[in-house]
Amino acid sequence: MAATSRTGEDQETADQVPANELPESDPGRLKLVTAALRLVSISVAFGTLSGAVSVITGLQDHSLGVFAIGLCVLADVAGSAVLIWRFRAERRHPVRSDAMEARAAIVVAIALAVVSAVLSIESAAALASGSHPGTSGVTLAAAGISLVVLTPLALAKRRLGKRMASRALQGDGALSAGLPP
Repeated sequence: MAATSRTGEDQETADQVPANELPESDPGRLKLVTAALRLVSISVAFGTLSGAVSVITGLQDHSLGVFAIGLCVLADVAGSAVLIWRFRAERRHPVRSDAMEARAAIVVAIALAVVSAVLSIESAAALASGSHPGTSGVTLAAAGISLVVLTPLALAKRRLGKRMASRALQGDGALSAGLPP
């Protein structure tokens, strides 16, 4: 029985896989990626509608709080949109998923920072002006619907993110829930 050994140069060449010869993705991983794509796509669709309603309602009612919430939802949409790119790219090039994950995590972290800054500024402004929360039927309905839709969506993103070892998806789940990552 002849043993073959590889030199360092042979091993280096073997580790470099040409783009046209990428290995087949693990079927289990592919299912997780498909589930992640479904979650972030739902998040983008719902967030775009919800964020637009909040921004428009906030501007019409001169409600800084509702306007700020709309901007936060749109930041969540941005994070989810980047994850659509990230998971679609992983389907095409599974070998490069670590680099794509890192880029997506940075964008989601920036979105979290923007949400934190907007909420901090909005809260300080409301305290300084002695503002009291107003009530609007549209605002209350949007808040109720968002609670019903975003809570399970956020939990599913965080749970799936842990299973996939995707900090970007976990962070996006935190954005959807308004929770710390």
